[in-house]
Amino acid sequence: MGTELVRRLIEVGRDEKLERVIAQMLPENEAMMSLARKLDFRVEPYSDRDDLIMVLDLGRSPRHATETYNWR
Repeated sequence: MGTELVRRLIEVGRDEKLERVIAQMLPENEAMMSLARKLDFRVEPYSDRDDLIMVLDLGRSPRHATETYNWR
């Protein structure tokens, strides 16, 4: 369910012409970190934070993050 939700958020972001999607998570949330990496999110380094920030640049990211679903 998490994978489908994130893929839909990415699709909406692209439809709305957003530049990026930002995910904020705890470093111990390995399932979300794995999903974000699979969908080509990159880690944003913030040394003064306890959480983890991952970013997906929509303008240059591969379409495979949403191509396996057709929600229309």
